[in-house]
Amino acid sequence: MQATSPRARLGSTLGLMNIPPPDIAWLPKFVTDWTIVEAIYSDDKRSRVLITKDSKGLYRIHPERWDVSDLTTMGGAFWNQWGQHASFTDDVAIARQMAREALPAIPRSTVMFSDDEA
Repeated sequence: MQATSPRARLGSTLGLMNIPPPDIAWLPKFVTDWTIVEAIYSDDKRSRVLITKDSKGLYRIHPERWDVSDLTTMGGAFWNQWGQHASFTDDVAIARQMAREALPAIPRSTVMFSDDEA
């Protein structure tokens, strides 16, 4: 495991450049009454599913991926929501199961990290 930021292969014109590793400490603040109950991450930490709970006791899942597509334009990476967010339940165990099922469906970034398989 690398102690420094991984490097990305962005093609022959851009070459290798440092990109920020996924920021697992940052969590969004929702405008609604939703609070984050749990965050489930992929093994490489580049995808996650947030589980929120609202004041009515409903749990929702929010798939996200670490997006580095605007790194050269905006100079940074960010967590980007992925897919439709229509999955909800009133049972946290079911929400965790839905989150684990949604995690592998989140597409990987189009940028390759240097520790990816070629």
